[in-house]
Amino acid sequence: MEKIGLFTLNGNSNYGNRLQNYAVQTFLSDQGYEVDTIMYHPKEILYKKNLYEKIKIHLLQKDIIGPIWRRGYGFLFRGRIRNQQRMMGHRVKNFEDFSAKYINETNFILDQSILSDVNLQDKINNGYKSFFIGSDQVWNLNGSDFPEFYFLPFVDSKKRNSFAASFGVETIDHQYIEKYKQGIAGLNAISVREMSGKKIVKELTCRECDVLLDPVFLLSVKSWRQLETRPNLSMNHSERYILTYFLGHMARKYRKILYKFAKEQELKIISLNDFTSEEYYSVSPNDFLSLIDSASFVLTDSFHGVAFSIIFQRPFMVVDRIDKFKSMSTRISSILEAFGLSDRFNKLSPREINTTDWMNIEVKGLQKVIENNAIKANSFVKKSLS
Repeated sequence: MEKIGLFTLNGNSNYGNRLQNYAVQTFLSDQGYEVDTIMYHPKEILYKKNLYEKIKIHLLQKDIIGPIWRRGYGFLFRGRIRNQQRMMGHRVKNFEDFSAKYINETNFILDQSILSDVNLQDKINNGYKSFFIGSDQVWNLNGSDFPEFYFLPFVDSKKRNSFAASFGVETIDHQYIEKYKQGIAGLNAISVREMSGKKIVKELTCRECDVLLDPVFLLSVKSWRQLETRPNLSMNHSERYILTYFLGHMARKYRKILYKFAKEQELKIISLNDFTSEEYYSVSPNDFLSLIDSASFVLTDSFHGVAFSIIFQRPFMVVDRIDKFKSMSTRISSILEAFGLSDRFNKLSPREINTTDWMNIEVKGLQKVIENNAIKANSFVKKSLS
């Protein structure tokens, strides 16, 4: 069986990341390939940088106040910090168990030395028939360095392919345009996850590329439900609930929407990814699937929160993500447009929301969209490997 190397964002804390990794691996395995998710951790990490570099990074990420606060006043909240660290440790353990069981990760970890180590490059290059980059936001700067690694300059250019890769943004900052041009030009076959990504590729290199849905749509509802586990929690499993899943800050206006829904629809509130909701913070990716599948309503700012709400056909509302990074709403707008659900991106004030209307959802042509995407994905893989 020929081997394919998969490069994506590694980590054990984000549900969408783990589940899209599983989906790409499963899809390529079903094509008859042995798939390795190649582990990568950058060598250059913050604590190795000098003071000037640290300040520059924090300014770019707009979080300069955070480090000052933690150093000056963190001791006042040591108990809370230790509790959050304990919760995070439990969550990471659940994610590591999921990865160990379902994702074929390499027992070696690459770092940035691969960019200059010729012997290591030969070893990686000769070990695989070809490589895919993605999915997820592998090409998003997020205020840090240019992601050179995720354009695979260290392997044969004929083996460099992107699979529904995402820039996460609509435009590239001027100072990085030449680097992105070079990275994209060196790829063999390109597919991206959003129309905005297709536009970026076209504008920078005059190349056409395929637009594919996120890989989680390549697996059937039945396949995802086979992964589900019932959370071992104190919840009443027959109770109706609204599920929140926020990656950014839940602003006051979003909380008003949440409480309005809960009160008018008589729903319990279950919050994921929230340190104040300890019981649910550490649930596994399997539990995450189950909690979305059984929710009466989903309120989220997450791309994959939207994706799995569509897959399980759960009523949902998506709102703008509020954090220190650039707006990444383009990727959510793209998926909503594909399924004719653009009206699910809320731009209303809480007073203008009729919760009864939002509780009803019809995903028009869901299966047809998914089938067409699977055909495109199969064709793209064949083209990439031919």
